Amino acid sequence: MVFIDNIPNEIDDEKIDPKKNTLDKNGNIRFDYQFSYWILLWAIIYYLIKTKYIYFSSRFSFTNKYIYEYGNPLYALYFALIENIVNLFILIFYNASLYTIFKFLFMIIFIKAIPLYLLYDSPIHPRENILVCIAVFMIYNIYLYLCGTNVVDVYTKTIYFIYTGQNKTPLFSLLDSVGIK
Repeated sequence: MVFIDNIPNEIDDEKIDPKKNTLDKNGNIRFDYQFSYWILLWAIIYYLIKTKYIYFSSRFSFTNKYIYEYGNPLYALYFALIENIVNLFILIFYNASLYTIFKFLFMIIFIKAIPLYLLYDSPIHPRENILVCIAVFMIYNIYLYLCGTNVVDVYTKTIYFIYTGQNKTPLFSLLDSVGIK
């Protein structure tokens, strides 16, 4: 694997440009830099619109219909789930600790599988849904650019922290902070 072979042995915190910092003050990767959390937020908003917990006034009924019909995040969730399953197999192949594999499985279930289950019966319009997915990913990349970083920097650190068993990704650090170590 090209990506695995290029993972640095360590990340030198002193060499991190503060303007390009993907880490928060505690040394954890910021959740807003992880596209998985953007997809999760998108899925939650879509689910709330789908179940009518969020409803724009009648002036915006077109917005509700448009979001419900074409804003479905299922394709993004499927793609993210496939990417996570590939990473899970890589973790197993590289003999990651059982605890790291367990945490990764927990993350897959919590951030990908549950939203997929909640949205499985949502209307799918392949062309429009994929275009919306691409648009959201472009907005995400613009956000990273405006914050002085990029997707490669974020995911290099993410992969490094996961494969070295460090609890510095958003969900892993949350589990660590509540005492699940």
